[in-house]
Formats: sequence, C-alpha cells, structure tokens
Amino acid sequence: MKISVIIPVYNAEAYLERCILSILNQTYQDVELIAVNDGSTDHSLEILQELLADKRHCKIINQTNQGVSGARNTGIVHAIGTYLAFIDSDDFVAPNYLEILIKASSQGEMDWILSGTSYIQEKEEIKVVSMEEDTWEQKELANKFSYIDYTTSIHGKLYKKEIIDKHQLRFDITMSFAEDRDFNIEYIRHIKRAHNIPYIGYTYCTDIPNSLSKKNYYYKFKNDCIYWNKVLSLCINSHSFNVYVVNRFYNAIVDNISIMTKWLGIKQTLQIIKRDYQKDYQRFILSYTSYIDAPIWQKYIIRQDLYLFCIIINFLNKLHG
Repeated sequence: MKISVIIPVYNAEAYLERCILSILNQTYQDVELIAVNDGSTDHSLEILQELLADKRHCKIINQTNQGVSGARNTGIVHAIGTYLAFIDSDDFVAPNYLEILIKASSQGEMDWILSGTSYIQEKEEIKVVSMEEDTWEQKELANKFSYIDYTTSIHGKLYKKEIIDKHQLRFDITMSFAEDRDFNIEYIRHIKRAHNIPYIGYTYCTDIPNSLSKKNYYYKFKNDCIYWNKVLSLCINSHSFNVYVVNRFYNAIVDNISIMTKWLGIKQTLQIIKRDYQKDYQRFILSYTSYIDAPIWQKYIIRQDLYLFCIIINFLNKLHG
C-alpha cells in the first residue's frame, strides 16, 4: 500500500534537508513524497530540487503563499496513496516510522493509525506523548473519551485517503491556530476503526521560532469554542462524555481569559469575547453548569457576566505579578 507523505514548506531552509532525508531513508519503500513549496522566499525550493532531483516517487508543487492549511490541502489533492501522512518541514521521523505505522493498518482495515510524538527543544526532549495499544471505533468514545486528547495534532498518524476524498475533508484555511485539531475532529466522524500503537517515531521540534504568538490569542479563544462544541456534536450518548467535554470547554474559556488579560490587557480581551463568545457557547455552559468542577463563585460569575470575570482575572494577574 502506498503512503503519500505531505510536507508543507515555507522558508524552511535551515532544517528542510533533515526532514526530507528522514523520509527518503525510510525502510518502507512504497512512498510518495509531496513537498508543497508555499511561496518560500529563501532557498527552500533550491534545496527541494537538489534533494529530490530524478526521484520519480517525489513531487515538488509550487504555489503562492496560502499558509500551512492551504499547502496541506494542495498535497491532499495531488496525493495518490492509500494512506496520507503529514509531516512538518521543521520536524523529522525515525527510519522505520512509516513501516511500523503501515503494519498497524492491518492490511488497510484501519481507517486511522495513531502513534506517539517526541517533543524536543534545543535538541533536548521536553515531552513525550505516547499511546496505549488499542483498536477502537468512534462510538466507543463514550467510554474512551480521553482519546479525544490524541486528536490535537496530525503528527504521528496515518489517514485513509478514501475517507478524506469521500467526505471532501480539508484543513480550514481561515484558522491560524489548531487547524489540525479541527481537521481531526471532522475526520473522526467518518472512521469505522482506529488503531493506537505504543510507538514514538515522530519528532516535533518546538525550538523553531513559530510558537504561539500574542497575535494568535486573537483567534485561540474562538477556535477553542468552536472545537469543543464540535466535540460535543459528535453526539456520544454518554453522561460521562458530556461531563468531560463541558469541563474541558469551561477550562479552555477560563485559561484563555487568564492568558489574554495577561498578554493583551483587559480592553482587548473584552473585545475578543464580545466578538467570539456566541450565544450558543453561553447556552452550552448554562446547560451543563452543574457538571463543571469549579468553585461555585466562579461558575456563577461566568454564567451571569463573563465581562466581570475578565475584570477579576485581570486584577488577580496584576496582584500576582
């Protein structure tokens, strides 16, 4: 079975060779490499042309800058593999990465293969996300809702191209934050069987200067609201699942407000909330308030007046420096 590896490339000259070579040196050979040069202004294109010259199984696609989601979507359109793997140009994978993941597909029976990820910063491992061995279906999320946490990134996973094509799934180009999480929660609606494997072959490099900026906080609050409502809309018929989702959503609201007031100030925070905190989200919190594990005063204020809560959090941030 062929695997199409999609790599969005934008001004990645400092680390692109490491990424490309980690794909070219895979022990699994039935691989199509698709590098989407997303309007790079450095030497990324020249590096791609040098590394991939005369390699029939590799494609270089040039396009004007559309962002990482647009680049991934272009790769999806051109891919011909049974499965797709997404790898960022600043990351790299182990030599047996694709071989182990494709073996876990059980000859194509699995719709989604999920493995772990190692996070490094300045060449030192700072975090490891690992999976427990399991084969599961979407309906089992009622009892395995912690698996939702596995869907926060596209790294370390294989996706079935047939499902993506059938349901016309694409990355949302309007999102500047957590677009992979959004793609995954849409993809999970259409799977029949998924397989988690206790293997870590993907290395995510956090020392590259593309971390969450203050600008992205303008969008993070909105994206978190959208995401957790999409999770709830999976319609898992389970009280414990609903409790899990509302608490995650509630904590996302509180955490976002705390961070925004600290970095953006109370005025801009209130502007963002006024813009993005829709009535549907408020009704969600009102409907499930009794499920929320938080102090009563905090729940009461958020129910009654989110603006007042922002002012209190802003005061507490200043009080604690």
